[in-house]
Amino acid sequence: MTLLPLPAAAAATIVDLSTSLVRSGAANSSQGADVIQGVGAWDPFLRIAMVLEHGQIVAEYVREDVDPTEPFPVWSTTKSWMSLFVGRVIESGGLSLETTLLDVWPNHEDTVWSHLLQAPHNLTEEDVDFRKNVTIYDLLTMSSGLVAVFDPNNADNDSNLDGGSVGGANLVDSIGDPVLGEKGVFSYLGTNNILSYVLLEVA
Repeated sequence: MTLLPLPAAAAATIVDLSTSLVRSGAANSSQGADVIQGVGAWDPFLRIAMVLEHGQIVAEYVREDVDPTEPFPVWSTTKSWMSLFVGRVIESGGLSLETTLLDVWPNHEDTVWSHLLQAPHNLTEEDVDFRKNVTIYDLLTMSSGLVAVFDPNNADNDSNLDGGSVGGANLVDSIGDPVLGEKGVFSYLGTNNILSYVLLEVA
């Protein structure tokens, strides 16, 4: 498959998602829009689809039983957005793929690293050093060696999937709750918020 470069005007378009999106006068009146409608009608799991061109809505689909103004949990869709935000910070020079968590939070007397050595985490110095050396690249590719805890005997508990407050209630939990696996091996961290805290720190 050959990817064609975007026209200069399209590449330069910036969409401000903090404001309402503008609907094109020709919205839903093209062959492409017909395809979006057809796919939406065919797939019962698709709730909403939208195509933007130059910052305007040119095609959209909303399932009949869906209110597009009502919030809906999108779960790991947020990982795509997080990757975008991290990429923008890297582009601006605020981070690099090689930045480690220790670079973000330098070691001193009262920091995340000292708290990880205390209750309730009580990690060893070796465990903490492992976490200090996790890079932004490791987190983006989920190859950090940080592994979500899962109890197969209690599958109804959200925390088993690294959800709820586990791994995200605060910075210390985000870094301290995953167990250690093998660095460089993919391991899915469901709702871990380490990158969110990185962005809060450097942005």
